[in-house]
Amino acid sequence: FAGDTGYCEVFKEIGARLGPFTAAAIPIGAYLPRWFMRSHHASPADAVQIHVDVRSAWSVGCHWGTFRQKATEHIMDPPRELQEELDRRGMRRGEFETVRH
Repeated sequence: FAGDTGYCEVFKEIGARLGPFTAAAIPIGAYLPRWFMRSHHASPADAVQIHVDVRSAWSVGCHWGTFRQKATEHIMDPPRELQEELDRRGMRRGEFETVRH
């Protein structure tokens, strides 16, 4: 479980030293505006990179859609943007998922 985090290079080190992981819970919400949230909250694109860096076989997106946060993205944008990033990278369906609310 990544907790509240922005992306940083340490995820590569975690993957190299402790991975691969069977599963990971990676935050995908509360990421806008980026100028303010970048170091505190991962965007969906950041979350996909974390998934790759820690060498997770399967990941689930968390920290989104439960209640309105102080971020500026729409409450339902994170899973849509996550899927767009997975498609952009040509990653297989089911490798990184979200639960339906």
